Amino acid sequence: MANRVYKRGLTFGVFDLLHTGHINLLQKARGLCDYLVVGVQLDEGVEKMKPRPILSTQERVELVKSLKIADEVVTYFESVDSSEFEKVDFDVYIHGEDWGEQTDRSKVLEYFEKKGIELILLPRTRGISTSDIIFRIKKYR
Repeated sequence: MANRVYKRGLTFGVFDLLHTGHINLLQKARGLCDYLVVGVQLDEGVEKMKPRPILSTQERVELVKSLKIADEVVTYFESVDSSEFEKVDFDVYIHGEDWGEQTDRSKVLEYFEKKGIELILLPRTRGISTSDIIFRIKKYR
């Protein structure tokens, strides 16, 4: 594989009702590193911040795997402290630009700084989200 900017990248997400915004993020993350680990949040972790996902953890894991973008797919509970990040070896964390707005990430940022991990926040794909898809389903049914 061609040398990328980073050796091992990591991104975390819910990836419910997989859509073009998810795919764009994953493809951009793939282009930044030689090896990409994608974390899919467990149902129980998602429920702490928003409604339960439509698709189960296992269904979402299988969808992400089927894209053949990730070298490895793992699950995680939540990403507000370093414990989940310590389970994976990576030198760059890649996420959508809303990552810092979702919850307090100060402990994670301290961990990244201590370990020399880069943080890259990518622009969201405008006009698409899981919430938007759910809204459309309700509107047109």
